[in-house]
Amino acid sequence: MNTNETYVSYKPLNTLLDSLAQSKTEFIKKANITDCEFEDLESCNLGCISARVIMNVASALNINADTLLSVLSNKFDEKQLSHIYSDPDKQFIKIKRYDVLFDDKGSNKISFIEHRYDREILVSGCYCKKMGILNPDKLKCFKISGDFMSPLICNNDYVIVECKEELPIIDGQIYAFADKDHGIMVRRFISPLHGGLILRSDNPSVDDFYLSKDEKNSIFIIGKVIERSGCVLE
Repeated sequence: MNTNETYVSYKPLNTLLDSLAQSKTEFIKKANITDCEFEDLESCNLGCISARVIMNVASALNINADTLLSVLSNKFDEKQLSHIYSDPDKQFIKIKRYDVLFDDKGSNKISFIEHRYDREILVSGCYCKKMGILNPDKLKCFKISGDFMSPLICNNDYVIVECKEELPIIDGQIYAFADKDHGIMVRRFISPLHGGLILRSDNPSVDDFYLSKDEKNSIFIIGKVIERSGCVLE
């Protein structure tokens, strides 16, 4: 018996559900799919499965769409499937979106305001560990306006920021910051000699912007950008 025959006999979708201790009925409701769509998934009939179903199912399973497609196209064996959720490093962390509110007393201090009804972004514990993020509670999501960092970060994209009180500036890294006039922005930071800060855009049509040592105090540096998520298509 070859590897694929062994794999199919285990019904990969059922193996995933067993790992999550979910019944078929519970999963169908959570993923917002029909019985027929579940049967297509169960039989690995990719030709009949829509992109909507793939995205819904991947979200319900807390895995990305590429992993799900690999599972359904017989690129994993049963042993690999059984360990997808057994490794705690593969747990996902929900990152909520925030806005900033400046102190009305004239300082550049800010408060973070949670958007309770906006999207949440999932980040794996494995990724946090790889990035050296020891405290995922410090991660926040922000929506960006403008094309200053295009094509890497575009208008209405979401970015995940590691918010730290003690934040060393590393030349060339992307940071999120805010001021009272423009709200939340992202740029590459360059630290010139004698203090100050250069704000550099990836968009070649935008020139560098220099802040003197005193002017640097007019902005609030939120944190280092570690990831971005594309804007929602409307």
